[in-house]
Amino acid sequence: MPILSKWLKVAAKLHGSHRALVYRDSYLSWRGLAHRVERRAQELRSMGIVPGTMVGLMLGNVPDLVILLLALDALGAVSVPIDPTTGSRDLDMILDSAPIRALVTRPVTDSTAPATNPKLRAGQRVAPRALRVTDATSSRSPKHTPEAKKRLAGSLLTLNFFKQPHFSLEVVAPSMVALTSDSGGDPKGVLRRDEELESIALAVSLAIGAQPGQSIVLPTPFHYSSGFDIGFLPAMRSQMTMILEDEFSAKGLVRLLKENAGDFVLGTPAQYSAACQAVNGTQLPPKARCLCVHSPGVKAAASAFYEKFQAALIPVFHSAETGPVAINLEGNAVSENMVGALLPGVSIQVKSVDGKPLAPGEIGQVWIQTNSASAAAVPKMATSIRSVGTMGVCIGNKDSDGWIRSGDVGFVDEAVGRLHIQSREDDLVWLEGRRLALGEVEGCIEAFAFVKHAEARVVYDEHKGAMIVVRVVPSRPCRAEDIIEHCARYLAPFKVPRHIELCGDL
Repeated sequence: MPILSKWLKVAAKLHGSHRALVYRDSYLSWRGLAHRVERRAQELRSMGIVPGTMVGLMLGNVPDLVILLLALDALGAVSVPIDPTTGSRDLDMILDSAPIRALVTRPVTDSTAPATNPKLRAGQRVAPRALRVTDATSSRSPKHTPEAKKRLAGSLLTLNFFKQPHFSLEVVAPSMVALTSDSGGDPKGVLRRDEELESIALAVSLAIGAQPGQSIVLPTPFHYSSGFDIGFLPAMRSQMTMILEDEFSAKGLVRLLKENAGDFVLGTPAQYSAACQAVNGTQLPPKARCLCVHSPGVKAAASAFYEKFQAALIPVFHSAETGPVAINLEGNAVSENMVGALLPGVSIQVKSVDGKPLAPGEIGQVWIQTNSASAAAVPKMATSIRSVGTMGVCIGNKDSDGWIRSGDVGFVDEAVGRLHIQSREDDLVWLEGRRLALGEVEGCIEAFAFVKHAEARVVYDEHKGAMIVVRVVPSRPCRAEDIIEHCARYLAPFKVPRHIELCGDL
């Protein structure tokens, strides 16, 4: 039996009447969730979803997403959580990279994704943009169009079928695909089997002390691999109640913290920073242990959160290829570089560029070995001069001994073996729990007719959170607003720069 289905069966048997999902003013018990999953699995089977079928899920953190993840697992199909604000350009690239046969979407609305509006401050949200197959904000026609559409019963969800060529997967029967970016910024789908999912759930559950009957608030989307791995998987394994948050609201998060709605919360630095800005004075410490996806701004967010709530954030360092790697349980001692103690089952080696092991405290390439790691991906990673280093192993791949080259540069301290990350080997950066290549942003801007050169970086603002700022050398007079609008047409919303600095030279 697939691992998610096994966990659901156990939860329905042992805790059938307990709450499994809470969403706004409604909830589902474990027994009710199992019933909904069975019905949806039967419907998907009748529509032609068979074992091995890869299905994209362009949904936020709503009950339908959980039901579909579990229904696809029961059928032996492969789920692919996808950002619902993905535009047609990026969706075409995803469909080129992975053999997605069907895509679940919701109806088009007129609302706009928050990341496309540079005037919104961190944590401010409007209703999420439509979950669509064709992105109306793009000036181009999509390369992939559905050959058939079917409505899922009792919902507004549509199952869009695509004609896909045969893909040769590197591993047998993956359970799900975690989307991330390769060293060049192109979409990359990390293939996860049941073994990896079980290892991730066990490591996180042991680290945080997850127990049946506890609850976890989940504002971090499941299309972030960190949201799926640190939130959804341990909640399923430990039979915790999942309190789903689809449209993030800073005041809503503050309310949940004040009401002690959950035993755990999983958020990002920007979400916690927004919660701090939404309150005046200090608040009573929440009961929840507040887990935080480790990304730029985590130190400032932790400091502000402690000042406002008298409680510590618990950063978790994670990547799609390895799963969760380290956790910082040291209270308020949060650093941008020190990512914490290794999770159970994780080993680290730091090597020089010629493959020689380095002593504690010496900076070098970070290699990770864990049962959670999967170097199998679609498309199969091409070997490029840029990403090949030690022993000819590409970033994100494993060597012959099972060590995965993470692409991070750092060291392990001599005292207690904590991992410190200093930089990257490539130009990938973390932005609110997701990875992006700054070269992709620079290339998009330099394709604008009036731009000569562009240089992108990630900065952290106390009020706006982590954001992309780009210095631009124009070839002809132009406005910063026009450049941002150009980026919004061709880049995923979270990659759109929040600020353009026009200058004479870089």
